[in-house]
Amino acid sequence: MRHLTVLCALLGALSASAEWTYDSTAKTLSDGNWKFGVEIVARGTQMNVKTFQQGSGDLDMSDLYGYDASPTVPLKTFPAKFFMNKSDLGAVTFPDTVTVVPSSMFEGSSLVEFTGLSVKQVSGASFKSCKKLVKVTFGDDFSVIDGADSFSGCSALTTIVPHELKVTRCGNYCFSGTASLTDCPNFTVLTNVPSYMFNASAITDLRFPVATNIVQQATNDVQQAGGEAPQATNDVQ
Repeated sequence: MRHLTVLCALLGALSASAEWTYDSTAKTLSDGNWKFGVEIVARGTQMNVKTFQQGSGDLDMSDLYGYDASPTVPLKTFPAKFFMNKSDLGAVTFPDTVTVVPSSMFEGSSLVEFTGLSVKQVSGASFKSCKKLVKVTFGDDFSVIDGADSFSGCSALTTIVPHELKVTRCGNYCFSGTASLTDCPNFTVLTNVPSYMFNASAITDLRFPVATNIVQQATNDVQQAGGEAPQATNDVQ
């Protein structure tokens, strides 16, 4: 009976820790495991994360709102390099109010999976050298991979959702070194394919159905990884 009581207490603590609370005095946002310093800006209409105070493991901010002590204004931004080189990071889910992954936010971290259904833009080196990252999931509004090296060095990455990407702009080397990525998404609206986009990747079939400018280096540098050069196609398969 005592063991059951202790188990119930632990489960209750875990459940309670899932509720995000905003402390207006300390200016912190916390779920019991994670704790961030925040600021309210834009005349009280927007919250921005400013500092990291504590936390490890999985970070799920999909249920940021809806509790008695939840923030009453939308969380909008994180700083650049916020989780850079963090070695105890697991899966991360953004709230639906955050639309941009800032520069080098996860660079060199132990991130294993990312979900951002409202994310519209990934910045330069946002996920660079996340060697444990296996899957990234975005929503229908995802449209920009800005700056260089956004996903470069993500050697374990195998899955990008959705498969039909409405990305209008990509930076150089954005998927360079994705040695496990064999199934290329359909870049359905991308017209300018940048240099070294899939350098040293495992891609065997590149799909750019409306591309008018495909830089040669984007399609042949997989040979540096010891494979055959992939063929770019304007046919969605």
